This record gives sequence, structure tokens and C-alpha cells, in this order.
Amino acid sequence: MNPRTKIDIQILFALAILTVIGVIYSKILPSLCMWALMLVSQISIAKTTKGKYTCQFVGGTLPIQQSIKRSRQNLLWLTLLFFIALLSFFNSSNLDEWFKIGILKVPFLVIPIALVYYQAFSFRDRRNIFIMMATVLALSNIPVLIDYGIHYELYTHQLSKGIPIPTPLNHIKYTLLIGLMACFLLVILLDDRYQISNEKRLKWSVIGLCLFLFIVNHILAVRTGLIAMYIGLITAICFSLINSQQYRRYALLLLFVTGGSFIFAVKTIPSIQKKIGYTMYDLSKYKASKDASNFSIAGRMYSYKAGMNLWKSAPIFGVGTGDVSDEMTTQYQNVLNIKDGPSLPHNQFLLTAAGVGLVGLMLFLLGIFAPFFGIQYRSDPMVWVFLLVLGSAFMVDNIIERSASIAYFVYLHCLLVNTNYVK
Repeated sequence: MNPRTKIDIQILFALAILTVIGVIYSKILPSLCMWALMLVSQISIAKTTKGKYTCQFVGGTLPIQQSIKRSRQNLLWLTLLFFIALLSFFNSSNLDEWFKIGILKVPFLVIPIALVYYQAFSFRDRRNIFIMMATVLALSNIPVLIDYGIHYELYTHQLSKGIPIPTPLNHIKYTLLIGLMACFLLVILLDDRYQISNEKRLKWSVIGLCLFLFIVNHILAVRTGLIAMYIGLITAICFSLINSQQYRRYALLLLFVTGGSFIFAVKTIPSIQKKIGYTMYDLSKYKASKDASNFSIAGRMYSYKAGMNLWKSAPIFGVGTGDVSDEMTTQYQNVLNIKDGPSLPHNQFLLTAAGVGLVGLMLFLLGIFAPFFGIQYRSDPMVWVFLLVLGSAFMVDNIIERSASIAYFVYLHCLLVNTNYVK
């Protein structure tokens, strides 16, 4: 495959940035960017020595065939997540819901195939795109913090009742993305392959950006986002302790600072203290009564029970992707004897198993993790941070059942997979 031009890569990165903006502020923009990516993946734009622009068609089926032969099939593993939902047609009776889910999963097909037409990205490319993504995310935090400052007493009081601080995106997905980007920035600072040590202005900008996202995540005080962020930070620091002679002292200091920050946050930040108080209250209500309608943890626990019952009822092929929501309602009312609960299990792995069974769950795991089986990924801390952060989030929420979180998950996954590890 011929290398793509600098303009091609710039357009790709611009679409990725617009996708992040759309994830936060617009439901339609990520879809438009996805189809625009498929379009521009079929052409190559170059600037001639005379200052004119040329456009050449590079599409067709040949690049996909070549990618499979030349070990670039790692990008195509992710398409399994689309085909799992598609094949669930055969055991779904609620076809309207199945169709909605199938449309929702289209990015798992389109984006990986589009990126097959691009050469592997350098670590410098990866660094630049993630810094830009983190910058967009940080800018989106500013109005959130201003709003929180204006309504400080109200929002802090609401946290004690389980009502999150208003964010432009679902609070769990939003804080998870904040935490993930903070971890990526730390990896960029600690890994020599990103070549940031000699760029002092950029280095200090990344340090400031990382600290800002770290602090914001504590202020927002969302359990999933905070826990996932700490998992990612500890992973990044431990990799540096093991692999980097240059940054080992700094990594050891960072490990102590990270632990100290957690203790300090728990003891001093009002929003976290209110969330801890609500968590204890939530747990007591779950133990004392069968009520999942107004309590976060109670709702999760009942969704786990209902989801496990569905998986047990059809362990091999599941109850059907389109039928999970209806069957969950039946479980709540007829089996668990509660009025209502979450429409889907708050666990991505369990949701997949309930909908498409053990067969679908195995394909799901292959689609996500198989691309990273290559030996080159084993020493890449950013890959491990991504997998552990998302894996931990999958345990407590159905992360990729919303268009916004699907969009950024697919882009991050593909950008990590499609990296050139040859120096």
C-alpha cells in the first residue's frame, strides 16, 4: 500500500478531533465524521511542487485483501463486535430493538475498515492526536467547573443524594474519558518513544494538561471514572519503574504522590466526601429493601442478578440482543420481585453474554483483545492502560452501548492497534 500523504493524515486527525467534539456536544457529528472518514480513506490528496492539489483514488477491495495477507488484519478484529450484533438477528424476537442496536454498532465495522487504507502511525503521530484530544476535553471542562462554582452548594448537596454534577456527556462516560486521557498524557511523559523530553514547552503543557484532568476528575467525583483513572495511572507508573532507567526515580515518586493524592482527596474534597456518604447509604438501602429504582449500587446489583439469570437461561447463544431489555423487565417483575431496574446489565461482559451467549462473548473478547496479542504491544504501557481502564469500566457499566462512547472507544482502539513499532 502506498504511504498516505501528510494532508491525508491531517484530515484523518481532524476528523478524530471533530469526533471527540461531537462525542461531548453533538449526537450527529460522530456519525458524520465516521462516514467522512470512509469517504476520504478512498482518496489521497497531495500538494504538487507548483502549489496545486491533486486527488487520487486509492480505494477498492485490494487494500483489505493485502492487509489480511500482511498482518494488518489486527484492525479488522474489531469488526467482530458489529457482526455479533448482526448475527443475533436469528434469536431476537424484538427486531425493532435489534435493528437499533445494529445501527448503533456500525462504527465497529466502518472505522476499522477505513483505517486499513492508512499506513501505521508513528509514536509521534499518536502523541499529537492524543494531546489534541486531551486539549479538547480539557476545554470542555471549563464551563462544567464554572457551572459547578456558581451552583456549588446545590450540586454538592445533590451529590449526597446520588445526583451527579451536570456534564455535557453522560457523567460516567465523560469522567472515564477524562481519566483515560490523563493516563495517556502520563505515558507520553514517561515513555521516550514519544520524544517529548527535548520539547520543553510542549512537555510543560502536557504536564499542566495531565494535572488539570486529574484534578477535574476528583472534583466531578464519579466512582467509575476515578477508580479507572487510578488503575491506569498505577499501570503507567509501574511500567516506567520496570522499563525506564531514566524515569525510574520520578516514577517511584509519582507512585507515592498518586497514593497520597487519593488519601488527600478522600479527606478534603467535598464532592468526594458526599459521594462516599451516598455510596454507604446506597449499600445500606440495597441490604435493607428490594428497591433499585432510585439507587445506583442497588440498581447495578439487581441488574447483575437479572443479567446472570438471562445468561443461564440461554448459555450458548443468549436470549438475543434485541430481547435483552424486555427480558430484564420480566426478570425484575416476575423473578426478583422489584418494580423496576436498569434496562440493561451494568456490566459489558455480562450484557454480551446475556444477549449472544458464550459464543458471542468469546467473539467479543477476541474482537477487543486479539489485536493486541502481538509481541510488539506487550511493552507498550499505553496499550495496557487502555485495556485495563476499559476492562475495569466494562465490569461496572455497559460502556459501548451508547453512540458517544462507541465513537471514542473505536478511534482509540484503532489508533493504538495501527502503530508502527519499528524504530
